Amino acid sequence: INLGRWGEANGILKSLSERKNLQRAEEIARIKTAIVDGKTMSGAEYDGYGPNRTLARMYYKLPGMFGGDNEKAEKLLREAIQKQSPDFLNALNVVYLAEVLVSNGKKDEAKKILDDLIQYEGSPEKYNAKRAPETADEIADAKTLRKSLGN
Repeated sequence: INLGRWGEANGILKSLSERKNLQRAEEIARIKTAIVDGKTMSGAEYDGYGPNRTLARMYYKLPGMFGGDNEKAEKLLREAIQKQSPDFLNALNVVYLAEVLVSNGKKDEAKKILDDLIQYEGSPEKYNAKRAPETADEIADAKTLRKSLGN
């Protein structure tokens, strides 16, 4: 799941070689029961539906000739947001979905979900107490993206 962030840092061309490892998120999603930090969950639930987020980001970033598919990316991210636990929201799901929505011609919906996330600026712990530092960074990313979309 962390390979997705690695890929962003290294660029799409360098990351193409990791495509097969990124696809292993499908294997994680199929795990029926796992114990993470003392909590029982499915592999799909790990890190706020991290397997969905990882696969969606891969589909979004890859060129079509290498398996890229924005419709698949949107479907996976919508599922991640819908199914993630209210006790463990992952703001990165929202930021990534907004990017995909813009690419899919759904700019108004992207603005709305970004605005809903940005309201937690200054108090990211209210969005997810267990990931407050990461959430603060993701809210900053949401603000940057939202600003680029205009009014």
